[in-house]
Amino acid sequence: MVVRDFGIGKEADSVVIERLKGSKELELVVKISSPEAREVSQRTSHAIENAIANADLGMDSDYTLELVRRYQKSCKPLPDKAVGDFLALGEKPGPYAAFVREYGLLYEPIPGQDTTETESRKFRFPLGPIKGRAKRLRVLFNLRNLLAEGEGFEDLAKEAVKEAESLGFSFSYDPDLQLALHVSRNLAKVVPEIGYKGFALIPRFYCPDVLTGLYALLYKSIIDGSPWTICAHPRCGNSFQRPPGNPTKKHCSNRCQEAHKQAKYRQAKKKRSVIAGRL
Repeated sequence: MVVRDFGIGKEADSVVIERLKGSKELELVVKISSPEAREVSQRTSHAIENAIANADLGMDSDYTLELVRRYQKSCKPLPDKAVGDFLALGEKPGPYAAFVREYGLLYEPIPGQDTTETESRKFRFPLGPIKGRAKRLRVLFNLRNLLAEGEGFEDLAKEAVKEAESLGFSFSYDPDLQLALHVSRNLAKVVPEIGYKGFALIPRFYCPDVLTGLYALLYKSIIDGSPWTICAHPRCGNSFQRPPGNPTKKHCSNRCQEAHKQAKYRQAKKKRSVIAGRL
């Protein structure tokens, strides 16, 4: 899995969360002063020109040129754990800045977003849509878990359904369908291609930004038989990958599994007491 490297991440001077003037909206602001960090492709222009001059690459299309740029290190790998880190971001804004510092921009900067053409440049991104993506995934995973529990969890499931509907999911009682549609829509920009390492050719997915890369990793985890999910224990909520050969694993740890088992037992016992009191 590789994503386009904008040179904005660990190379950035600062990645902070700011509040828009006269508004409650938050923005993620990335400040860059290094010309190399502003446009990674500048670092590879000589290599690309040499490759074009010394090989018949069929340079009859812009796409072929873009491929050469990718192979000349204008992209970087995105590790599997990025999905877990993204799902763990939650509602507090601070961790989003750390995520961008670690993995890079979640989506491509819009031309003209930078506030100055001098040595220092700023890129601003509304935080709401970014937080919304993480929340949508967590809500769908949580709803799947609650509906699978069945009896005793109806009230929690109804609350989860309402939350899902408030986020625009119209078929909330079928979270698998919603999750499939949500991930599929966000795979539109993924390009399957062949990379190379040493003398080996390797299949890979190229993603134009980190956000697309996260959905590609979700897709890859399903292919690998280790899909991501949320711990079924309501008081936990940690994300984890189900191990191959155990597609029904619901908890991130044995501790959570036992705690959840006890919680369900107490809930069932309470329900039986209520019913007995009515007789």
